[in-house]
Amino acid sequence: MEMPKLRLIAAILLLPIIAIAAPVGGYAGYLQIVGNIHTVEDGKLYRSGTLSPARLKALVEKDGIKTIVNLRGDIGSDWHKAEKSFAEAHDIAFVDYDLNAGRIPSMETMREIAETLRNAKSPILIHCKSGSDRTGLAAGIYEIAVDGETLQQAEDQLSFFYGHFPWLGSNTYAMDWALAIFADNWTVRDPNHEAPVPPASAPDRVMLSAGVQTRP
Repeated sequence: MEMPKLRLIAAILLLPIIAIAAPVGGYAGYLQIVGNIHTVEDGKLYRSGTLSPARLKALVEKDGIKTIVNLRGDIGSDWHKAEKSFAEAHDIAFVDYDLNAGRIPSMETMREIAETLRNAKSPILIHCKSGSDRTGLAAGIYEIAVDGETLQQAEDQLSFFYGHFPWLGSNTYAMDWALAIFADNWTVRDPNHEAPVPPASAPDRVMLSAGVQTRP
């Protein structure tokens, strides 16, 4: 087959991907411009990307944020220093977790996040960089551990509405797996949960084959 024909076939095959990628990229860009700010539970929990100082100040004044949970780590960076200084100046508790959107955090880390969200002074703001993946996981953890929602309900926090896009080879599907693992283990160990839960599956082989990394 001649090279021009091969190129034509390749271009035709790529058209559906391009058709999907263009609006997806546009929406993701829009979310970043507006800060990807959303309410998880009014007066209790809010989620966002990393906000500009002006936007963060406006959100704190509007919703009375008492605790900020940073999920992206990046301790010592300029934005982190500025945000932590802002929190200290406004008597806002500041908590750091260093999550990676492409890696499943340990159950211990997810349990620590759950306990923070259960016990921290509210309203709480959780954020990562974009507010889509790591923040979606934390919001889902909140819905399960604090609100008593099911995994199926909590999974709504990891949706394209918030910019979460775990398809086309994206390793951010690790956050979906992590939430499922948390739901299995949290409900089994939580003494206030009476419903029987089947043994957790072992999805590691599937995750590894999909390029999703796990943490010990």
